[in-house]
Amino acid sequence: MDCFLGVDVGTTAVKALVVDLQGNVHAEASVEYAYSQPRPGWVEQNAADWWDCLVDVILRATDGLAAPPRALSLSTQGDTMVPVDADGAPIAPARVWMDRRGAQQVARLHERICPDRWTNITGSALAEYAGAVTLAWWADEMPDIFASAHRFCMVEDYLVGRLCGSYVIDAPNASRSLLFDLHSRDWSDELLAAVGVGRDRLAAVAESGVPAGTLRPEIAELLHLPPETLVVVGAHDQTAGGVGCGAVAPGTVMLATGTAWVLLGAAATPHVGGPLQTYCHAMPGKVAVLAAFAGGAILRWARETWCREPGGGLPDYDRLTQEAMAAESDGRGELVLLPHFYGSGPPWGRRHAFGALAGLRLQHSRGDIILSLLRGVAAQTAAALETMTQAGYEVEALRMIGGGARSAYWAQLVADASGHPVSVPAVTEAAALGAAMLAAIGAGALADVHAGGELIGIRHHVEPRPGACSLAPAGMGEYVEALDATWRALAVYHASRGM
Repeated sequence: MDCFLGVDVGTTAVKALVVDLQGNVHAEASVEYAYSQPRPGWVEQNAADWWDCLVDVILRATDGLAAPPRALSLSTQGDTMVPVDADGAPIAPARVWMDRRGAQQVARLHERICPDRWTNITGSALAEYAGAVTLAWWADEMPDIFASAHRFCMVEDYLVGRLCGSYVIDAPNASRSLLFDLHSRDWSDELLAAVGVGRDRLAAVAESGVPAGTLRPEIAELLHLPPETLVVVGAHDQTAGGVGCGAVAPGTVMLATGTAWVLLGAAATPHVGGPLQTYCHAMPGKVAVLAAFAGGAILRWARETWCREPGGGLPDYDRLTQEAMAAESDGRGELVLLPHFYGSGPPWGRRHAFGALAGLRLQHSRGDIILSLLRGVAAQTAAALETMTQAGYEVEALRMIGGGARSAYWAQLVADASGHPVSVPAVTEAAALGAAMLAAIGAGALADVHAGGELIGIRHHVEPRPGACSLAPAGMGEYVEALDATWRALAVYHASRGM
């Protein structure tokens, strides 16, 4: 039976799935890796870790298969960029999408091209996360690196280049660089000129699901795969997740619950100029609308920072969730979380938003604090869904994927806060599944992403609990108002101190 390999190269982990055309998962593997924060606001990664972990998970996922996968494709974190030399070796750390060092470069680029013009070309407002700003920062602050780099790679084309020797970037990832014309689905010469980079220093652009080439012989030997294994152009992880959970028609919204929590819906036309990001979807000619905010990163921070056990070990996430559930039933008083731990993404998009926890009393336990984290992220989900509705995007169904979807309790809090039923697919690692589906499309085994919908099963549905907590729709307005008022005051304070 033919099978296909999808690999999701995320912010903190690489995950691989081998699936067949009936949706059966034959093998999976994952490995975590780190990012560094050498200065306040800086977030970097060693691009070599992406490759080492990719090799690791492919070897483990394909070991013992009855037959090797016909094709493979990648889902990758977006916006992250690394400069490489003529041999494809990194010459500086990769700048990760959470990095917020480029405020001056945003202002400088706006002096060259006005904000409305930039948004009209790309579909989204220029922001510090974007590849365009990364390039401008390198040009200003590391001119030797900028001048000597043979090319500038995002995660997808860096890895595809090493796999098959062709530097190809998928349209969704290219679009997220904000150097890309959303309407022509190609690099914008006007924006490239503003940044000072030629097309020859960026990858060629192709639609998701298009073959990029076959494995280089030495890489095939390294991976224990046939050299004729097809490498198919993948997608930005959020659009791959949309494919892998069936959120490919307008109205069905994916809630991806990883390091960031992301709401993404397919759309026929761009919502340009509104509060949402709009960029290319992993379907030819289609676009995606996106809202994003801190999610799993907050719970991971809490676990690693102040949840260590006496012996130095870390409690598992299930235990923390159980403590939160117990705290909800005890009712010791609600805490208010501001989840803007690395600024505020769309639809808010305010770099001086900071995280905070308000309402603490001596009576509160660790479980109360964990509950506030879970509820706070759920409340942001509800607020973002409401923003999508106000922007003219009709939300008809919500599908929750990723690490947070493994927690039935967190899914319940999302349903309570938003008032929307939540569907959890059988395969929550939907980005890797979506990449495998793109591999099958590139190999000619699937007609398109809609045909791939038959591979997707739903594990369970979660209905909102009437009056379960103050995050039910009736109480959402006051909660979000409290969040907004507090973080606005904090933003003004931190801005005045140059933080």
